[in-house]
Amino acid sequence: TWVAEYPALIVLAILCRPGLAMPTDWKTRLLWLAAAAVVAVAAYPGLTARYVTDENVFNWTIGAMLVIAGLVSREPLPFAAVIAVAFIIGHAYKPDAEQRETMRSFFGVHKITETTDGQYRVFLHGTTIHGAERLRDDNGNPITDKPPLITYYHPNSPMGVTVKAVRARVGGPIKVAVVGLGTGTFACHAEPADSFTFYEIDASVQKMARDPNYFSYISKCKPDVPVVLGDARLTLAEAKDKYDLIVLDAFTSDAIPIHLMTRESMAIYLNALAPHGIVLLHISNRHMELSSVVAGIAHANGLVSLVNNRGSREGEEDAKYIFTSTVVISARQET
Repeated sequence: TWVAEYPALIVLAILCRPGLAMPTDWKTRLLWLAAAAVVAVAAYPGLTARYVTDENVFNWTIGAMLVIAGLVSREPLPFAAVIAVAFIIGHAYKPDAEQRETMRSFFGVHKITETTDGQYRVFLHGTTIHGAERLRDDNGNPITDKPPLITYYHPNSPMGVTVKAVRARVGGPIKVAVVGLGTGTFACHAEPADSFTFYEIDASVQKMARDPNYFSYISKCKPDVPVVLGDARLTLAEAKDKYDLIVLDAFTSDAIPIHLMTRESMAIYLNALAPHGIVLLHISNRHMELSSVVAGIAHANGLVSLVNNRGSREGEEDAKYIFTSTVVISARQET
């Protein structure tokens, strides 16, 4: 359920260095044994939990000790042994005490955590939050009604505002396609007469989103919502419906799959779009400016685009899992 091959490859790479043998000098042997013992003691849960509660501090502490060990001696075998000890104990010890479950699929590692106060359950893909649910109110009472919309989907977010605008534009029930299921939060934007369809590539994500023991957005808001499994670029091309709104909200950790934001993929969305319809791409990420790219591929398909990152900053509250987001909205006509 975790990426075990990364530390394994690092240790094996160290063993590939020349001179694979135990040091013959007894002082060097003692020094390496001491280094391994220091790493083990520093990472021991009972000790570290008292002094290191932050995962980054823990990692930097272990990293500094390994650097010191590497400077003391460069024999491959003992150095690899110390690295292996650090990885094994580092994985056995979980600084993130909130972690509830980890799942791994072909598409990555998914983590489900809960905050220490029991108010929120959080879904992470890689290092990025892709959804959360509020479990309890401010008084600590369990929320039994529909879960409130939070993270990137709250009512004042660009996505929330766009759903309202599409509903007003249609003047009745709307048909919506959402690429990227996550926790299924978007399902709670649906009204009873609306038709929502999710497109998801990872079957494990669908299993998680439909299980109320994990997240209850789908079970409480739209239990019969269809989820089409497969690559959305292929499955949307086969769609028979014409959607009033197509939402592209697919991520791999903090990255957006590039094949879903090309000129050719936009042509596929356009073919599945109603004449008055809107395509919305969620492009929030830490590293790249993508709004001009998306606007360019939309323009190449005869669409006009607007960038929306307003309406969320005013209400952004990280502690309550209400986040800022940036989207590009494209349509055949500006109004």
